[in-house]
Amino acid sequence: MINVGDLVKRIAVLSVIDDHFGWVLTDDFPNDVGIVVSIEEPRPFVEEDGIDDILNTGYFVEVVWQRRDYGGVVWHWSEELLVINKITP
Repeated sequence: MINVGDLVKRIAVLSVIDDHFGWVLTDDFPNDVGIVVSIEEPRPFVEEDGIDDILNTGYFVEVVWQRRDYGGVVWHWSEELLVINKITP
């Protein structure tokens, strides 16, 4: 689990083709690191067939990236990120 204060890097992007989507590992962001500033659990998203599976596998993570060209704080899905240094309480 990712926690506020953890140092993270982005390792995946969402791929959407037709009606199918999934996470694709990428090394497009090799030197980007950021600090988690907020975490938010999504409310269940209910479709006609039930609860959407993607919302059962993660949560929203707000990250301040070291690169200024990102425009400041960016929200990500937890599946996009890898913790590279845990904050110790």
